[in-house]
Amino acid sequence: MSMYSVKLKIASILAGILIASIAAFLILGVLQYFFGVAITANLLIILLLFVFVMDIIQWLISPYIVGRAYHTKEISAYDIQYSWLIDSVKKVCDLNQQKVPRIFIANVPVSNAFAFGSPLSGRRMAITQGLLNILTKDEIEAVIGHEIGHLKHHDIG
Repeated sequence: MSMYSVKLKIASILAGILIASIAAFLILGVLQYFFGVAITANLLIILLLFVFVMDIIQWLISPYIVGRAYHTKEISAYDIQYSWLIDSVKKVCDLNQQKVPRIFIANVPVSNAFAFGSPLSGRRMAITQGLLNILTKDEIEAVIGHEIGHLKHHDIG
């Protein structure tokens, strides 16, 4: 693991702790203002743990939420219509020494592509139908390269 990856993981953890702390203090403020609940160390710890657990759950299930929101459909290795797309992803992954992610088509008209995933769902990449309709195969391969870069550097949500 490179030093950059270590720094990125530490920064991500610290950002998560900061977000959890802010959320806990907001919840405490609302509880105290509306319900007169006294702020104690135990309550603060419980709220921080609750927010932290909810953040982890959201992070783990977010790929499934994104998939539903974008109406994604995984491309099968046997899907003749998208065999060229699978070949392009494999080619870009080989050039970057990366594992091939699960590939999805998002049935939305906007032109976009995105990398996403979690430890539960694995690495995923989606390309929208709108993007497939307007770009050439070479341009789509460039977009794939960009998305593989996000996966390579763990820049996914």
